[in-house]
Parts: sequence; C-alpha cells; structure tokens
Amino acid sequence: MAFSYSNLQPVSQETLPAGMDGVMLTIERAIAAELLARFGIMLGGWTHASEHYLDVFACYEVDTRPKTALLSMTPLLNAEDDA
Repeated sequence: MAFSYSNLQPVSQETLPAGMDGVMLTIERAIAAELLARFGIMLGGWTHASEHYLDVFACYEVDTRPKTALLSMTPLLNAEDDA
C-alpha cells in the first residue's frame, strides 16, 4: 500500500542499513566538530500513546547562539516483557 505513494526505487536489506550507518557517522562527526570541550546535558522525555520515551541532549553555544543536539533516545522499559 505504501509503495503507491512513492516513486523511489526499491532498496535492498544490505543497502539500507549501510546508508543509515553512513548518515549516523556524518551526523556524529558534524556534532563532534562543533561541540565544545564543556557542554551541558539536558534530559527529557515524553509519552506517545502508551509508550514512554527518554532522551539526552547536549546543550552548547555556537557563535553565541544556543544549540541542542539529540545524543540518545530510547523507549522506557517498564515491564518484564519489554526487555
């Protein structure tokens, strides 16, 4: 059904993870290049439907402008069957 809304070519199971890893490395390098030696950490969270999520942000300044970079996000495991 979703294919009818896209004109993209199919992607193999090997190509997609490799592309996602490449994007992740590019973003990590960009954040590391502008992140200062000292920075703040901001913890947050939200709920969507019945899922609870936690996130970790790095807070810093670039040219006197505040920036936040998402470092980590994960669903909160709160039951034995979630593990």
